[in-house]
Amino acid sequence: MSNCIPNYQESIEQSGKHQIIVCQEKNRVFELTNANSHHFEKVKIDKGLISQKDPRKRCDFGIYFNQLNICYLIELKGSDFREAVSQINSTLDIFAQHLSSVDHVNARIVYKKSTPDIRDTASIKLKSRVEKQFKGTFLYSTIKMTESI
Repeated sequence: MSNCIPNYQESIEQSGKHQIIVCQEKNRVFELTNANSHHFEKVKIDKGLISQKDPRKRCDFGIYFNQLNICYLIELKGSDFREAVSQINSTLDIFAQHLSSVDHVNARIVYKKSTPDIRDTASIKLKSRVEKQFKGTFLYSTIKMTESI
């Protein structure tokens, strides 16, 4: 997957078999425990793979596990949950061709405050899209999200 995406190598922030992978911006944190030390690449998507000059919406980070062929798309957001959903959706659109070869694509949103309307049409559609098209999961949390792979 990585060799086909322009600017991929230059956008890698962390690579290896570290047991803790952290994505952090503005007091929002996504922490992934990699207990079995699978090889991964953490990539900056916003202002990395996709330049600041590009007007398209995009999420903040991607984490790709080579051997497992699993990808996480992560958006760290203030209080605008709907905007975060839109950014994940747009990122899926931008990289759909590349992500089609990935076994599972998971979407994660960590936001500051406010309660998202889980009945909101956009978030329901994103959850369905991630599950059906990308065989992944869509999860969200406030301030900090921690999970294991």
